[in-house]
Amino acid sequence: MDLSIIQKSKRQNLIRSTYKLIEKLFYIHTIKKISTEALNEKLEKLKTLLKSINTQIEDLNSVIIQRQDTDKELYVLINEHLLYHGYFETSKKFVKEFEIEKYNDYSFFKEMYETKQEIYNGKFDKVLHFCKEYKTTLKNMTIPIKNEYLTTFIKLNIHQNKENHTEFNCSDIENMFRVQEYIELCKNCKYKEAMLYAKETFCKNTFLIKPFLPLLVCRDVSTLKDQISNNYDLLVYIYSKSLYKIHKLSFESRLTRLVECGLIATKTRFCEKNKNMKCPGCMPFLMDLAAKLPFYKREQSILLCKGLDVEMNDRNQPYMFDSGYVYSDLYISETGHLFICKVTGEICEKKPRRCYFV
Repeated sequence: MDLSIIQKSKRQNLIRSTYKLIEKLFYIHTIKKISTEALNEKLEKLKTLLKSINTQIEDLNSVIIQRQDTDKELYVLINEHLLYHGYFETSKKFVKEFEIEKYNDYSFFKEMYETKQEIYNGKFDKVLHFCKEYKTTLKNMTIPIKNEYLTTFIKLNIHQNKENHTEFNCSDIENMFRVQEYIELCKNCKYKEAMLYAKETFCKNTFLIKPFLPLLVCRDVSTLKDQISNNYDLLVYIYSKSLYKIHKLSFESRLTRLVECGLIATKTRFCEKNKNMKCPGCMPFLMDLAAKLPFYKREQSILLCKGLDVEMNDRNQPYMFDSGYVYSDLYISETGHLFICKVTGEICEKKPRRCYFV
């Protein structure tokens, strides 16, 4: 299992963005948008930038090498799951307890969590920096969007993919945060600043800000309550999913995915009819996760004795009582061969019939 996914994707993004920067620099010089003198000045600055990027790549390579082999994969996955869900203090103790410091991506998830909190507080400096840093990558990227977020706020930024699922085009992610920044100015009664911001930011894309211009007139955010009520959740959702996809991470932790695979392999239609606490799909703390998963196409079951709840097989033969219920040889022995049906409470007069496996 790859324990350096984040580091490898960061390295790849650094290399890709550097290549794009150099390519763009020489292109604008080729079409004579900048002079040779200006190009030379920019190349000098580029040298300094390349040194910094090279240092970052070396640091990432060092981490990747350290994480190549481990016999603590399960602990690493548990810690990753804790970080996915924001249990940072628990993660610190867990990492220390099981000595997996070099496999810890604490800073990555902590920064993401802080950025999400800032979005909820109406601050967008960090997330706009993210948009700028990954602008090239976001341009050609889409993420699935939940139906609950299909509001007028993003109606111009979605499309249907080949599977007829709704997707959001991440090339518009920066515009969405800019719109929300304008709304925040209006909410804080900074109308003059909001007008100037809208004029400077959306002069080429007026259709993005048009639905929210009434905020300057009525000066009452409640008039657009239906349109902006879910904005924060939506923006956090899009930021999180974009960040995960850029770094080749799944939308759920890998531990969750592994548990889901195990549940799919054991979940049958009997899980809904007859609960058995030895079955993973029937366990209370896994039922919510199992509910959204498909049933396993091929059902492989075992025979359990109604009396002792033990498996019946060639070594523990099954016997059918007159009541119609099947009990094991071991159960019959433990009850003194009285042939008591545990379900009905009756004593069967006839000797049970032996069952055979076909």
